[in-house]
Amino acid sequence: MDKVMQAGRLDLMTLKSYVKPHMLVLFAGIAIFMGFSVEKSMSIAFGSMIGFLFVSYPFALAERDNLNTLYASLPVSRVKMIIGRYLFAATIIIIGAVSGSVLSALAMVVDKKSVDLKIIAITAAAFFVSFVLLLSIQFPLYYKLGYAKGRLVVFIPLMLVSAVGLFVGNNIKDTAVWTKVMAMAQWIETHPDLSVALVILAAVLSVVASIFASVKLSAKNEY
Repeated sequence: MDKVMQAGRLDLMTLKSYVKPHMLVLFAGIAIFMGFSVEKSMSIAFGSMIGFLFVSYPFALAERDNLNTLYASLPVSRVKMIIGRYLFAATIIIIGAVSGSVLSALAMVVDKKSVDLKIIAITAAAFFVSFVLLLSIQFPLYYKLGYAKGRLVVFIPLMLVSAVGLFVGNNIKDTAVWTKVMAMAQWIETHPDLSVALVILAAVLSVVASIFASVKLSAKNEY
């Protein structure tokens, strides 16, 4: 476990050298502005999204600066290096979600609205799980194709899915499909504990499957 922690810490150190304090202040300002002007939960969404964007930095920097050779020379196995990177990613997304949650609560206090910690926690958890599922798709492709190609391969399907989802969402109201979606939403509302357990289980299984895929797909690389 120590080697895994060291691998994750190495990625964190790599990120720290490029993320400057003024960038964090700027991001915090944007999150607060979004919390006031759009919706309080947007601060959480923005914080989580920034964290998610940062998790790909080690891949981009390794490709740009040829750090994979350095990684291969370290006394840490490829499997532990990969698990460490997943640990690093989860930590960064958690930091983003927590920071967004604090800023969201701050916006509520300043706006003289009641702070609903339960709603904030549920919203932060939902964004965390969503971004974890996304990185579970991204990371194996980055390990196989590299950052530049992998990003393109991931970006195109996500844009297509988003476009299709938007189109379908605007055209299924008052249909049998919409009725089923509403019934599912009602079931989730009446079974919150089971729903949360199922979502967490799905996220854990996706991460485990993603790690196995990353280890297999990176076999020919220097990780």
